[in-house]
Amino acid sequence: CAEIALRVAVRRVDAKRLEVVKAMQDRQVLEALRDKQEREYIQVMMRAEQSQLDEMASVRFARGM
Repeated sequence: CAEIALRVAVRRVDAKRLEVVKAMQDRQVLEALRDKQEREYIQVMMRAEQSQLDEMASVRFARGM
């Protein structure tokens, strides 16, 4: 009877361990996605800033003519 209870407990622990591993994997995937989206956002913002700087330089050049 104690042996059966031990086996059941071991199975429960193993099942919970698998749940934890799956949760950790899911978290890593979400973190990677968040990091990728952040990098993409930064690139978009940098392009927009560069575009504004280019426009300002063009206006200044045109005024100097």
